[in-house]
Amino acid sequence: GFYHTCGVRTDSTLACWGRYADRQATPPDGTFTAVSAGFYHTCGVRTDSTLACWGLNEDGQATPPSGTFATVSAGTLHTCGVRTDSVLACWGWNEHGQATPPSGTFATVSASHHHTCGIRTDGVLVCWGRGPRVMPKG
Repeated sequence: GFYHTCGVRTDSTLACWGRYADRQATPPDGTFTAVSAGFYHTCGVRTDSTLACWGLNEDGQATPPSGTFATVSAGTLHTCGVRTDSVLACWGWNEHGQATPPSGTFATVSASHHHTCGIRTDGVLVCWGRGPRVMPKG
């Protein structure tokens, strides 16, 4: 995250530390298989494959859709997850199209600031949203 981080303990509970002004470092009770710290929010995949998100929710980034998920990635103001059927879902801030995933099936996803990238189940890397800036040399 920006000023916080989280991890899954061996007993499947979460530990978070760092800044918690927006409660992003205050995880809910329960057991989890994965966690992702975003800018001022955090999301985790529960052991029943549902999502829990907490922290800043100004743009809906901490309001996950219903359903079951295999993975989740919290970006700056948006979040994406790979559902258990390998279809992507994204929610939150979408000014640059970073929360509008392409169709198809995915193995993993990584949400950033203005863009998101995912690896399709056929191994092809796909990115969407605002492209990287090319910095001039010198």
